Amino acid sequence: MWNSINSIISYGVIFNSTRMLIGATSAMFLLANGISLIELGILKTLQAVIILLLDIPLAYFADRYSKKLSITLGVISGGIWLILTGLAQSNEIFYVAEVFNALSMVFIGGAFMAYLVNSAKRLSDSDNTIHNVLSKYQKIQFIAMGIAALIGSFLFSIESKQIWLIAGGTSLALALLGVLLLPKDRDNEDLAHNKNSFVEDLSNIRIGLKTLKANSPSLIIYMLTIASIFQVLIQYWQPIASPTQELIAANLGLIFAGILGVQSFASYLAEKLKTSEATLKMGQVLNVIVLVCTIFVVKFWPEMIFISIILLFLVNRLINIALQSKFHEVIESQFRSTYDSVFSTGLRIILIVVMPFTGWALAHLGSNILFIFLILPVFFLLSSFRRKDV
Repeated sequence: MWNSINSIISYGVIFNSTRMLIGATSAMFLLANGISLIELGILKTLQAVIILLLDIPLAYFADRYSKKLSITLGVISGGIWLILTGLAQSNEIFYVAEVFNALSMVFIGGAFMAYLVNSAKRLSDSDNTIHNVLSKYQKIQFIAMGIAALIGSFLFSIESKQIWLIAGGTSLALALLGVLLLPKDRDNEDLAHNKNSFVEDLSNIRIGLKTLKANSPSLIIYMLTIASIFQVLIQYWQPIASPTQELIAANLGLIFAGILGVQSFASYLAEKLKTSEATLKMGQVLNVIVLVCTIFVVKFWPEMIFISIILLFLVNRLINIALQSKFHEVIESQFRSTYDSVFSTGLRIILIVVMPFTGWALAHLGSNILFIFLILPVFFLLSSFRRKDV
């Protein structure tokens, strides 16, 4: 039976898949159109600064006024980014486009997940509601994104501007459909009765964050660790697999689709396991297995190191789903977007240090850096007997 949850999931999947049409080749497109590696780094730094500055304020806007409106503005910004990038004739336009890309991610950021989780909780308040809906959404999302990445990379050349314009036009059309078809953001009805001032809201959020920190410190640290590993892998998986660099260059879309595919499978597995506790245990067991396999691959079959990378994405996604579910179970629904964005901001601050360090470690350790990403979750597994909040 079709309901509001299916509508929200379908909308998120379609938009993310539309963006992913250029996902496997976006950096190469920019380089092919005159952006240097240094300028590419500046572009991503600009994106990071905008997100860091606006993430929490715009998440509060979504909580206070409308998550649906925030998502719509994010989809519109995403469409403008894609179209401007496709039409750009100068580096300045690429920079302007990247501003809209950052705005898109900030507007949608915590708002979409909060919109989905709150809508799911209204339909069913069982203990496993959040876990099941997040598993279902990510299962469909990653397989759809993988298919979209394949379509974009196989049907269009790296230099093609048409794919950017198609994706941008589709996003703008999707924004209009969202206004008409997405379920009402009923949180607004509750917030309309909230007479708290901005200062009072900030005080309540601060109290909530202190409570979260006091009651779930290990959960937050574990989440930050797993999320950091994921972000590092997204940025560095190609150079980590340097022994197979030619294979990756020739089959970029296929390998990227494989990475997305195993994340979809991890979400499917989490859905079948039904609870965040069972999913976390499975992820930890698989992490140990992948660690052993990676030792074998690095020693005897280094040209196949990309297999370990793909499996690491699977393990990371499985553990991440379990931790996300637990996180959304313990935070307050009223400021769900804001709490999510506070976490994201903390993650980005950590990445400011971790990303350059990873580049340094990669230069000295090569593919052996994978062991760091595999050993950290094992550390949490071994110390879990003393923790009560994970």
